[in-house]
Amino acid sequence: MISVVLERKKGTEEVEVIYRDSSESKEISVDADAFVGMNNLRLLKISDVLLPKGLEFLPNDLRILKWHGYPLKSLTSSFKAEKLVELDMSHSSIELIWKDIVNLDKLKIVKLSHSKKLTRTPDFRGVPNLERLILEDCTSLYELHPSIGDLKRLRVLNLKDCRNLQSLPRVIAGWRSLKVLLLLGCSKIDKLPENLGDFECLEELDAGKTSITEAPSSLVNLKNLRRLSFKGCKGQMRTHWNWFGCLLPAVGPSSMSFSLPSLVGLLSLTELDLSYCNLSEETIPSDLGHLCGLRKLNLSGNDFVSLRIGINQLYKLQTLKLTDCQNLQALTELPSSIENLSTYNCPSLENLGGPLRLSMSNFREFSLQNCFRLLENQGGDNVAVSLLKHHLFLIANIRILRVASMLLNFFENQESNNPHTAIIVSSIRSMLSILHQVFFIPLSFYQSLFLIFNTMILMIQELSDIPSVMPRLVVFLPANGIPDWFRFQTTSTSLAIHLPPNWYNDYTFLGLAICATLEVQENHGQEQRKDVQWLPPVLQYISSPSGCDYKCKFYLFSAENKCLILGKESLLNGERLALSNHLWLFFIPFDEYFQKRKWSHVEAYFRLEGSGLEFKKCGVRLVYLKDVGFVQSVFQGLNGPQLEDFTILLNHFVQTAAGGSGSNSYDEEVDGTEIKEYSVDSMIELKK
Repeated sequence: MISVVLERKKGTEEVEVIYRDSSESKEISVDADAFVGMNNLRLLKISDVLLPKGLEFLPNDLRILKWHGYPLKSLTSSFKAEKLVELDMSHSSIELIWKDIVNLDKLKIVKLSHSKKLTRTPDFRGVPNLERLILEDCTSLYELHPSIGDLKRLRVLNLKDCRNLQSLPRVIAGWRSLKVLLLLGCSKIDKLPENLGDFECLEELDAGKTSITEAPSSLVNLKNLRRLSFKGCKGQMRTHWNWFGCLLPAVGPSSMSFSLPSLVGLLSLTELDLSYCNLSEETIPSDLGHLCGLRKLNLSGNDFVSLRIGINQLYKLQTLKLTDCQNLQALTELPSSIENLSTYNCPSLENLGGPLRLSMSNFREFSLQNCFRLLENQGGDNVAVSLLKHHLFLIANIRILRVASMLLNFFENQESNNPHTAIIVSSIRSMLSILHQVFFIPLSFYQSLFLIFNTMILMIQELSDIPSVMPRLVVFLPANGIPDWFRFQTTSTSLAIHLPPNWYNDYTFLGLAICATLEVQENHGQEQRKDVQWLPPVLQYISSPSGCDYKCKFYLFSAENKCLILGKESLLNGERLALSNHLWLFFIPFDEYFQKRKWSHVEAYFRLEGSGLEFKKCGVRLVYLKDVGFVQSVFQGLNGPQLEDFTILLNHFVQTAAGGSGSNSYDEEVDGTEIKEYSVDSMIELKK
């Protein structure tokens, strides 16, 4: 229909909107006068429309003009755009939008991304209300008109990958409303505006992969800055002179390191990227540990041996990336909030300490591929199990917190007409009788109840609330094989795991731990790398002309109706993965959500993609509260039989307090049809 209107010039004054879906990939050609007569056209959104004879007319009442792939060098001079609010001509052949000064006081958005022929921006003095200027990937753009610095309402300026842009204005007076400044990939820009600190509304600054060697000292004044990146800014080259060689430069490597001022004042900062800046212990900001709001920190590709920046003080830090830190030897303290840790390709790392405590999180992942010194010094198996046990201790914390919450709710409502009150009181009295033998708890029932409740709360006082979903764990690191902690081991890539009877009523059952060992092997499609100097002598690295990336896939399904419990895919770089064993470990908590399902067994599948990547072995273990040592650490005086009695009574209390079967009263309907999408290599039954 739109093609007919434009190609046959059927438009009239009744047409107010022309919208051509971008999925209509067929190109059409229209005459220069295709829009004549459409004087009431308000919105024009088209793409792949060619103008072999040029363009004579555009309606002056246009509010929104979106023409992707606009084929001409400029807009027609007859177009009076005083009413235009948004101009989007991405992927166009525009060289200059307009000449001289034009009155466009209603224009708020200009987007010319990927317009490869755009060489300079226009005069903005007639566009005082512009809020968004998007010029991403305008690779021929080399000049910004000085008037851009006077745009007092500008909120977003995107200049990403404008690699021929020479500079920003030295001093910018008008950007007091600017919130986002994106300069990533502007490789010729070597300075930020001197008055950067005056941009008081700035929330995001990305100056990565520029030629900037140091950040201005006024950076610290950006009180609202949330995201900051200087990724790939190498710093200024320092030449060493040989005074005994006729004042000629000395032969040898030059030192390059990006220079940063103190960042202490950036109290709103949540994301910081200083990757590949050649930072060492001497040049990395020592006050990073004071950025109390930081959630994501990327220090990959730097030269420090250890992190002495008080990183364990970053109590909100969730993501820490240290990929390609070739000299990093120790990472002994991690904040309890950590969720994602990546030390991929840190061959010197030999000491990794888990967090002293772990806060609540829906997911936690540690990517430690190619950290072979860990394997030599600590044993990859030990590191994996240590991280797992830290995580399991958190799971036990959460379980006990829920019990404490149930106790509190019971105490507050104990005089209500609850038919289970007598049973609950009996369970609590039995637990008290056990604990009284160890702690000499006062005989008063409610005093004892308060004491137990307070003991539990004190042990988990770092936890602010009860999560609705238990946190999962994924670990990927070098290892010699499956740790002995995993009692069942098999070479099968597909297996069904029988769950114990009534597991959904067992409050001490925490979940399923499963792992696999993978090995990269040399094959005919790969060549041995010779350019890696830091390799341990017993290892070989491989490179593939085609990149040869590997995919590791893991799926856990319920058996009854193929409900996906967990699906995880890990992409490995074939050019940097060593010929060695790696361990891929998961912990899947069976919390209240899963307990409602009452599955008899679950099915696990490993699938690998990539020539030379081989599955070696799999390990499985059902995890219980007693495996974690949590109850033993809280109530250290309990002997074996007392501990067993206590956990039995704990289950009894939880079930009766929740009305007989607790949160497990929901029974999922099953139609009796069992779908087998994959063949199961082996059926296993695990014992406690």
